[in-house]
Amino acid sequence: MTESGIDLHADFRRSLGTIDSLLRELYIGLGCALENLVIAAQASGRTADVQLLPDAASPSLVASVSLTPATPSKGPLFDAIARRHTNRGRYANAPPSAELSKGLPPKFAKLLSGLMGASDRRAQMLFRIGYPWVDALKSPRRPIDWVLL
Repeated sequence: MTESGIDLHADFRRSLGTIDSLLRELYIGLGCALENLVIAAQASGRTADVQLLPDAASPSLVASVSLTPATPSKGPLFDAIARRHTNRGRYANAPPSAELSKGLPPKFAKLLSGLMGASDRRAQMLFRIGYPWVDALKSPRRPIDWVLL
C-alpha cells in the first residue's frame, strides 16, 4: 500500500482447503474487499483504477488499484459497507418476486425463473454456486478443468 495505490493479494494459506478446492469462496471474498475499496475510495475523494490479475508471475496478486485525487462522492453503497454481513440462511425455493425480477436484466431473470421452477435439483444447485458464470471463473492461474463440474 502506498499513497497512490493498493495491491490486493490472496493469502492461499487461509483458503478453506477441500471445502473450497476451486478457491471460489476465497476469490468471492477478495472481490467483496475490492468492491468495498473502490466504494470507499470514491467516498474519500479518490478515483480507483482497478487492474485485475496484473502479473501472471505472481499468482497471489489479485488486483492492483491505482488511486488518484478526485471529488469525494459518497454513494448509497458506502454506508452499507459497515452493515454488510453473511447470510447463511436457507434459500427460498421459489421464483423471484416480480419486484426483484424488474431490476434484473431480462436474460438473467428468465434464467433464474426457469431454474427456480425446475424440478431438477442439480440444475438449481449449479445455478446457486455460479455455474452460468464459468467463463468469469477462468484464470490463467487455474486450469479450466478445475472450474467445470
